[in-house]
Amino acid sequence: MSPRAVGHHGENGDETIARFIVEMTLGVRVCSYDDRRGQSLPDAVIHRAGGVPLEIVSDPNKAENQLANALEKFGRRKQYIGLQHGYWVSLTSKARVKDLTWLENTLRDLEDPAKRDLVPRRTEQYEFIAPFDRFAPGEVRFMIGSGGGRPITDGPGVVAAACAVLARPGYADVPKKLSEFGGPERHAVLTVDSENDPVFEWLRNATSDDLDQLPPPQLDPEITHLWITPRWLPALSLHWDPAAGWRGTEWEWVHVSEVLDTWDDPECTEAHEPH
Repeated sequence: MSPRAVGHHGENGDETIARFIVEMTLGVRVCSYDDRRGQSLPDAVIHRAGGVPLEIVSDPNKAENQLANALEKFGRRKQYIGLQHGYWVSLTSKARVKDLTWLENTLRDLEDPAKRDLVPRRTEQYEFIAPFDRFAPGEVRFMIGSGGGRPITDGPGVVAAACAVLARPGYADVPKKLSEFGGPERHAVLTVDSENDPVFEWLRNATSDDLDQLPPPQLDPEITHLWITPRWLPALSLHWDPAAGWRGTEWEWVHVSEVLDTWDDPECTEAHEPH
């Protein structure tokens, strides 16, 4: 079997970040495995126990997916001549990305001492605009922001909601792919969004000290390990291991976009035959 497709080039950002979190948590390589040729293959393989399959799924927010597609088309970075600083800009699903004149005007107002106090901290088009000294002057990078839902401190509800998503008919291929690959461990990652279900806002406020309240997940028997990862980081990611119970990974790295740019994630040369 030939080596699988390289890292970020065949997968979306949620999938790459999910692999990153699993790799950092377990301390072993997690490589991209699905070659995107229409075969029924797990998204990734964890480099232990002869190769452990990992399937990554998400509960998508349609409006923000449309924004992500628009950014892919029009570009995730812009350069504006004459600005003194570089910026992160977190856009909302209502942002106009075809014509960013509004954003350029906003940035120039931020750098004008006579106008900066009049610039709103948040509008219907952006969640925030933050200067970032590591960017070149005038360099602007975009991310997609989220206002989140109302905080609900209900950890068991998070587990129940995640299991309900995976039990939908549209995700029937998740246990199927894991079963076909085989092995004693078969992992699923669910990327969740508090815009779709406010119960997942709990992950923004929880810490590893809150895990005692979580019940075991009710999963298809072909899924032995479950990961619950918030789309909007930093936040707590959860990991269910049937032997160890729930564990948590708190985001402690640089900004997500920098992780995507700088993570050492070369093409995997191992065959990873199914068990």
